[in-house]
Amino acid sequence: MSEEKNDRGKKTVAFNVTKKESHHPNAGFKKLFRRLRSNFKLTTNKDELTREAFEDMDLLVFGDPKEALTAQECEDLRDWLNAGGRAIVMTG
Repeated sequence: MSEEKNDRGKKTVAFNVTKKESHHPNAGFKKLFRRLRSNFKLTTNKDELTREAFEDMDLLVFGDPKEALTAQECEDLRDWLNAGGRAIVMTG
């Protein structure tokens, strides 16, 4: 069975890596990523944070970002959150 068929109906958790996060699925979140894999569709967001990017996410995880969001990213993120999107921001 393909991975896409296994993920059908699962909520999507996206780990952001566009802001030079210190924690992501390959560093810091390896165990978390493995544990979540059976219950959620997991992705790594390497694209710009836009309204279109948020459409495919149920939860967006920021693991200690080192760069600030742009004004447009803040606006799009705020709109997405106000429409029911979810985000976790962890800082050190």
